[in-house]
Amino acid sequence: MLVAGEAPNGLIWVSADGGATWTSGNSTPGVWIASDVSENAGLIVAVRFAGGMYTSTDQGVTWTRVTSSPLVFDAAGQSFESVTVSHNGQRIAAVIQNGNLVLSNDSGATWAAATLPDAPQIRWWRSIDSSADGSVLVAASHNGEVYVSSDAGVTWAAVTVAVGTPAAAVIETWYRVKMSDDGNTIALAANTFGGAAGAPGTDIYVSHDRGATWTGGLTLTADYTGLAVSADGQSIAATLSDLNATPGQVLLSDDGGMTFTPQTMPGTDTNWRAIAMSDNGNRFVAVTGQFNTAQSGLLYTGTR
Repeated sequence: MLVAGEAPNGLIWVSADGGATWTSGNSTPGVWIASDVSENAGLIVAVRFAGGMYTSTDQGVTWTRVTSSPLVFDAAGQSFESVTVSHNGQRIAAVIQNGNLVLSNDSGATWAAATLPDAPQIRWWRSIDSSADGSVLVAASHNGEVYVSSDAGVTWAAVTVAVGTPAAAVIETWYRVKMSDDGNTIALAANTFGGAAGAPGTDIYVSHDRGATWTGGLTLTADYTGLAVSADGQSIAATLSDLNATPGQVLLSDDGGMTFTPQTMPGTDTNWRAIAMSDNGNRFVAVTGQFNTAQSGLLYTGTR
């Protein structure tokens, strides 16, 4: 099951056969920025930047906008950035740029805003992910903030990303974060996108203890656009977009983020936008393009 969103004025597409065929159902045009799928695709949740949150329970044939709470519904649109769904489809968490981190424990029927341990509660959120059961959550902001919850979003703790000996804090314009099924492995990277306040990332930072300690296995200044983590946290993939005169690329680690290897990709695309992998780390899907400049790109699938 694959879900891919087009932008800046595209549809949300779903494939139930590994990318051989696709359907857009009754999805509406917009900037489809993020999606997630429950186990067996019983629930798909997709969000539009400057739009809304939509769900499908029939593998993308029909889509319904979530209107159950003003936290996730505004007729004028909301700047959703990222969404994550537990494997059983019960727990949903999403972040809104310069807005709330919102949570549902009943498949979107009711919603609550997360209560962070420090002010302000409104953040420049960029990305969120969860463990398989939705009990562990990690959220990252463009202002260099990282928060982790180990009780399904009831309480949160600020996390300091620090590497080296002695450990030195790293504060970057975080753009993407991903988590292993057990919630122990976290991968984190930054991106320029977002205006003058943005700067390229300097590494892919990885923790295998829910953010207590961190390592960086790459030391590469780049605009990191996508991350993927296998169920056990040992395989980590990343996409990089073009930055100045440096072409983007796809990177893969099979040692938990200690080292990364550039991948030889088909075609001539270099402006990579996002990546996902199967739980076992053997199947991949990656896309190219740039939504803010309306640069189109292709979708690639691969196995190993």
